[in-house]
Amino acid sequence: MVLFRVHNLPNSAGIGVKVLILPGLDGTGALSGPFIEALAVDSEAVSYPDTLYSYDQIFDWVQDFLPNAQFVVVAESFSGPVAVRLAHAGNPNLRAVVFVATFARKTRYIPGFVLSLLFLLPIHTKLFGFLSQPMLMGRWTTSRFRKAFQDALRLVAHRTLIDRLGQVNPVDVIGLAKCIPVPALYLQAK
Repeated sequence: MVLFRVHNLPNSAGIGVKVLILPGLDGTGALSGPFIEALAVDSEAVSYPDTLYSYDQIFDWVQDFLPNAQFVVVAESFSGPVAVRLAHAGNPNLRAVVFVATFARKTRYIPGFVLSLLFLLPIHTKLFGFLSQPMLMGRWTTSRFRKAFQDALRLVAHRTLIDRLGQVNPVDVIGLAKCIPVPALYLQAK
């Protein structure tokens, strides 16, 4: 289900406009390297501090991180709700938002006991990286991506990952998502 209106991105996207990439749950931006190379425009992958896990904390931090020039936000997965709020924050330099496999409201509830059990999982191991790939990349996974994903997980504290995952349950920015004031594109995963 597509939750966002889709507009054409401005003609200037990529020409004198910085692309700011907000990361997924890991918050590292480490997985954005191949995408940035393919863009071949002024781009930067944001890396959230490991101490930030709530959407409010991350939104406030990202507000201070925004460039003082025109920019486009590309929000991956976990960062979609942050980008929705950024779109409504009134920054005149924001030209457009691209949402990548993300959400404005969680459609599947993650029970608290599941979050508690995640503390027992060895998420910094190769086995976890291998087992999680079908959910993340489906049949398009590669050994290169598996290694990059595992390396990204090692950069983040176990507690931070679980606390960020816990933030997904209550998030609901669907009302804001329905009336984003800048051009927006949603790329839906299959």
